[in-house]
Amino acid sequence: MIIEDWDDAYANRDHIAGADGYIARWQAEATVFRDGLGARAALDLRYGAAARCLFDLFLPERAPVGLVVFV
Repeated sequence: MIIEDWDDAYANRDHIAGADGYIARWQAEATVFRDGLGARAALDLRYGAAARCLFDLFLPERAPVGLVVFV
């Protein structure tokens, strides 16, 4: 297969039914998830001086046995 239209090749939303609703749904689900964690969620922790240098820390119910990082 030879890709002739690279813009189209990376425009996944154009080829997925209902894709326009995904971002809003993910944002709503993330809010419910974070709100349900209560004190086990530390949000907007700063790691640098720039405005976007923030991360969220989600702690497990029990003692942690590993680490997962989503970038």
